[in-house]
Amino acid sequence: TGPRTFALIALGLVGIGLVVGLVGLPTYLAQRRLLGGKPWDGTVGAYAMIEGTVKDPTPVKVGSRTAAIGESKAYDGEGSDSRLVWQRFHADGTFLLETARGTIEVSPDHVEWATSIVGTQDKSVEGADRLHYEVVPVGGRAIAVGWIERGNTPVLQLRSRGRTPALLVATGPNGYPRGWLARQRISRLVTFALMLAYGGAVLWYYGLV
Repeated sequence: TGPRTFALIALGLVGIGLVVGLVGLPTYLAQRRLLGGKPWDGTVGAYAMIEGTVKDPTPVKVGSRTAAIGESKAYDGEGSDSRLVWQRFHADGTFLLETARGTIEVSPDHVEWATSIVGTQDKSVEGADRLHYEVVPVGGRAIAVGWIERGNTPVLQLRSRGRTPALLVATGPNGYPRGWLARQRISRLVTFALMLAYGGAVLWYYGLV
């Protein structure tokens, strides 16, 4: 029963690794788009990567942070008794990304975003005990990729096209979005590879492959 048990565990790990890989594929492809994007050279209508500082003349307050956009979830209770009370998206129009080649306007309707700035507040808020939030902070650093196009204002805009959204990843003012994104990508790939390698090694050791 020993080898058979280890074989089942190994097969389970291989299966989990494959599932994790498939589920994480969209995230991996998004990370690849951001890290592999061609830096913007100032051309209008180009698909390009931009980096800069987040600015917003109409910021929102999310938890304790001043943000361009954000998401919050309120919970009631603790541990296994925790219950989601409400979930909200926060934004007030567009925001700006100041880059080395000029200011780019970003619309929440055109961008999928991720951030390293997350927080939790343990206090009573609108019928909940705890607030968890994620934000793109004003003054933070960001990397984005999409189409740079003219809109109805003099400021150029970051836009999506068809079913392909623009992407944006933000950190705090002292962060490095490209480095944070690369670490996330490497961590995901290493975890996936280790699970497959360990499962394969157990199967090989017991002569099952």
